[in-house]
Amino acid sequence: SIVSQALSMLGLGNYVRKKEPGMRIASLLIMIVSMLLCGASWAQQEAEEQSYVVRNITSDAVGEHGVQAESVAIRNAQLFGLRELLSRLVPTEFRGTIPVPKDEILDQMITERSDLYARYGLRNYKLVTDLSYDKIAVHSYLDALNVPYSKREPQKLLLVPQLITADGRVLMFDDSNSWLTAVTKLAGDNSIDWVPTEFTENSAFLLSGQTIDARYAEEVAGDQGLSGGYIASVSNIGKTPEQVERIVLRALRFGDAVGPDELERQYELTNNNALTGLNDLYARAISELTNLITDEWLAVTAEFHTQTNSIGVVFLGLSRDEWSSFEIQLEAKPMIEGVEFLQVRQNIIDAAIHFRGSLTELQEHFDALGFRFEAYSLIAQPSVIGFLAMPSVMTVPAGVTLLDLGTIQLRHEKND
Repeated sequence: SIVSQALSMLGLGNYVRKKEPGMRIASLLIMIVSMLLCGASWAQQEAEEQSYVVRNITSDAVGEHGVQAESVAIRNAQLFGLRELLSRLVPTEFRGTIPVPKDEILDQMITERSDLYARYGLRNYKLVTDLSYDKIAVHSYLDALNVPYSKREPQKLLLVPQLITADGRVLMFDDSNSWLTAVTKLAGDNSIDWVPTEFTENSAFLLSGQTIDARYAEEVAGDQGLSGGYIASVSNIGKTPEQVERIVLRALRFGDAVGPDELERQYELTNNNALTGLNDLYARAISELTNLITDEWLAVTAEFHTQTNSIGVVFLGLSRDEWSSFEIQLEAKPMIEGVEFLQVRQNIIDAAIHFRGSLTELQEHFDALGFRFEAYSLIAQPSVIGFLAMPSVMTVPAGVTLLDLGTIQLRHEKND
C-alpha cells in the first residue's frame, strides 16, 4: 500500500535495535557498601569485581512436572536477585516504581549462574544459586525507566564487632565472639563484606577484652587506609550466656563513613525464631544496619543518568495545519525536549522527537492526547524498524507488524 511504502522510507536502523534474548554485554562489577570478608583473599575479591554478584539466592517452585518447576525456580531466582541488586543501587523511594522486566530483558542481564544446590522433586524444584548481572544491561534498564541509581565506587568501612555477653564479658576479636562469627557468615547474604581489623599496633588492645571508643577505632581504620566505619556492639540479654532472650544492637559511626550517626535496636527471641535462636537475631541486626547504611549512601550518590533519546516518528491522520497545534500539546510534557518537523509526504508527516524516559512513558503521553504510539516493522521488510503515531480511532495500515515496545532498546554510546 502507499502507506506501507511511505513507512518503509523512514527505516530507523540508526536509532534503534531490537533486543534478542540471550545477548551478552561485557561484565564489570561494583558492590554497594563493599567491605572485605574475613579470610577472603584479594585475588578472590578482584575476580568478584567483574560483575554485579548476588549470592545465596534461594528459590523453590512447584509445577506440573519437575522440568516446569525448574524453569519457574530459575526465573524466580533471577527476579529475587535483581530485587536484591536494586536495593544496592536504587534509593528506597524509587524501587516501587520499577516494573518486573520481561523475560528477554531479564535474560540479557544475567552473565553467569553458579548453582550451590539444586534438587528435583516430582513436581517441584529447589535452587540455591549465585547470579552475576551485567552492569551495562542493568544500567540501561534503569536508564530507560528514568530511575536514579548510584554508579559511584563503594565506600570501604571498618566494622568493629563487640559482644557483651549475658554475664558481662566483653569480647572482641577472638573465637568466642559469636557476634563476630555471625557477621562473617552473614556478610555475603546481606551484600556486605566487612573489612577485618588487622592486628596492628593500634588494634592489638582489642584482644584484651577492653571496649573501644571512636578515637581508637578511627586510628585502626587509618592504619588500613579506610576513612571510617562502625563500632557495632551487641549485648546478649538473658538469665545465662546460654539462655539469651534478646539482643541490643548499638552502632556508632566514626570517621567519614556515610551512614546514620548512631543506631540502637532491640531484637526479641520469639517462637518464630526459637530454633535458629541467636543467629536469627544477629541476622536481623546486621541486615538493618546494612540497609540503613546503604540507604544513606544511595541518598548521597544516586543520580539520574537518563540520556536524551532521539527517534524518528511517522505521523498518520494529521494534516499540515493540524500538526502545529498537536506539536504544542506534544511538547507540553517535561519529558519532551523537542519536536522537529521534517517533511510531509503522501499525507504523512515525518518528525523527530527528542525525549527523556522510556518508550512506554512516551506511549502513555501519546495515549493521553488520543493517539496511538507504536513500534513497527514491515512484513515485506522485517529488518526495517520504526515508530508510528496515529489517532486512536485509526486502524493499523496493511503490511505493518506492531512490535512490543519492551523489546526495543534505544542506542546510546555508553561510557560504563
